[in-house]
Amino acid sequence: MAPDSRYFMHCCWAIPAMGALCGSLTMASVYYLTATSGHLPQGSSTPPLSFMGLRDPERRVYQVGFALTGLLLAQSVRIWRATIWPLLRSAGFEQCAYYGFLGGCLAAAGAALQGIVTLEADILEKISSQTAELSIQSKLHQAFALFFFIGCTMHCFAMTVAAISCTEPQLVHALCWSKWLKVGISALTVVAAPIAEKLHPTRQTNEQSFDVAGLTQYLTVGLYVFFFALYSVDFYRLGRAKDAHD
Repeated sequence: MAPDSRYFMHCCWAIPAMGALCGSLTMASVYYLTATSGHLPQGSSTPPLSFMGLRDPERRVYQVGFALTGLLLAQSVRIWRATIWPLLRSAGFEQCAYYGFLGGCLAAAGAALQGIVTLEADILEKISSQTAELSIQSKLHQAFALFFFIGCTMHCFAMTVAAISCTEPQLVHALCWSKWLKVGISALTVVAAPIAEKLHPTRQTNEQSFDVAGLTQYLTVGLYVFFFALYSVDFYRLGRAKDAHD
């Protein structure tokens, strides 16, 4: 195994968990600031995440927190590329390796960019009017958020297929603890993600669907965050296995 791969496994295995913690703290902090500042949308208690980054002070936390989360996720994908990607390719799972890497890159970029480019401050009024056109800022935010969800879906399903089917010894050892958690997470997102998309405020305007969309989005994002956090275990096990082999 290449020297840089060993460095990543021994010194950087905690980065995925750090990224997951950063993302979780960002979501919790933004919700708290939005609620305590009286900025929750009228009649809603669990709005989608994007609607909690419209005003200060929560907007700054949203921008910085998700930008940092995206950077940590990008580093996690870099470690994945140096360690797990070669194992998948050597075992003949080239497509899983390709889509896993591409999906990870999209997810990292989407997480950071949707945080930096927030929705416009008057987005709720525009949605309510159903006639006003969204600004370029809001359209970019939605596109970046879509990158995140598409990327997470690509990566999670590619790795789930590999976790179930690949018999490469090092990968089997690395994933033995997290394998079925990954499978379960991917299965749950099949249900949660479409509901969140169907009930998104840009498609539905009633208050009940607004809150349900928010809850299902929290669940979906939380599942993806947990999926990537599990790589800390996988990278650590790969490093320990290499030590034992040497």
